[in-house]
Amino acid sequence: MPSDDFDPSIPLDTTSRIERFAQALLERANKRQTWIVYLDSERRPLPVLMPFESLPADPEQYFETARGTLQYPTVLATFAAECALEVGGESVLVVWERPSDEHLSQSEIDWVLALDTHFALAGLPVVAQLLCHNDGVRIIRQEELEPDEVLAALQAYAAFASLHERQPSRACATE
Repeated sequence: MPSDDFDPSIPLDTTSRIERFAQALLERANKRQTWIVYLDSERRPLPVLMPFESLPADPEQYFETARGTLQYPTVLATFAAECALEVGGESVLVVWERPSDEHLSQSEIDWVLALDTHFALAGLPVVAQLLCHNDGVRIIRQEELEPDEVLAALQAYAAFASLHERQPSRACATE
């Protein structure tokens, strides 16, 4: 659980508060696992943490369940949503813990995107996803999740647009 200097009555309603909470909770990575942290309706952390180990590298991998063959993110999101009902959770934080540097692998990016989607479909919003690595904990930013080609195209378009802002042509200008 978080260290004594963390006040669980304060809502995790800013990036800074979310990062401080996760830092107090984990400090730095010890092993590969994923944590689900439940938040109440005011985004205060509930005293229930759910760690998951041994997730497959590919989130599109299937898993046999009593409900049929489902993708891992569907199983995880459905289970987390059912637990949220039991503990009064309205939303969650997802913390990806693994000993390594602060950069996300493509597999981790795929998982972050998959959980955002599958948790939303299960009716359990993800407030933030964080990475706990060798040197600490940080928020995973949206721009890290965009494919490089999309980012390059957006940057090129922004540069083009700033250089070629539409000006009235001289033929259309009135005196």
